[in-house]
Amino acid sequence: MPKVCAMGTGNGFLMPSGDFPEMRKGIEDDMEKAEQGYDIAKSGNTQVSNTVNTYRKVKSKHFKGVPDSDILDYGAGLGRASEEMGFDSFEPFPKGGFAPTYTDPSQIEQEYKGVISNAVLNVLPRQQRVEAVRGIGKSLAVNGKAVIMVRGRGFLKSLVNPTPYEDGVITGKDTFQKGFTKQELIDFIRSILGPNFKVSETSSGDVGVVVTRLR
Repeated sequence: MPKVCAMGTGNGFLMPSGDFPEMRKGIEDDMEKAEQGYDIAKSGNTQVSNTVNTYRKVKSKHFKGVPDSDILDYGAGLGRASEEMGFDSFEPFPKGGFAPTYTDPSQIEQEYKGVISNAVLNVLPRQQRVEAVRGIGKSLAVNGKAVIMVRGRGFLKSLVNPTPYEDGVITGKDTFQKGFTKQELIDFIRSILGPNFKVSETSSGDVGVVVTRLR
């Protein structure tokens, strides 16, 4: 049962010590809870196939002129969108014959002009979520953009008898889910990536932001 992040590892993007002290304390507390062991491989059970249209809209809105080969699908799930559109892909739990470009974040050496992360952070407990954000930041070239989309809190209302876990819930399928508000997502990503990245709103996805690497 993995207790370390399968979505990213420490890579030099340190959490600012003076900013967001309450959020930092919450992250540290949840990391301690994570040692009790949620099997992160279960996040692979949340993969769905109907994401291609979302990716097309994101490409048209945010990445016009960016070659498909310079876009990374971070947490590619079943790989339908990345395979159809020609993106590079990172997926630690590939299924159904999908062969992603990367299966471990340490393999990602290229810095991309575009990164898309669709409904990934909301299926990761907090420790793994922190590492995934760091991995996305590391994967971006200077002046590159990442579009990060997650589930909103309204989604949780559709779950039957969820069990509280850390800052989210365990569903009836034994998978983790967390709903975000827009500001919560912005604050969380800013607290991880710090001043070298700009985080702004976007209408893409249920709840979405654009992260730009400044330097």
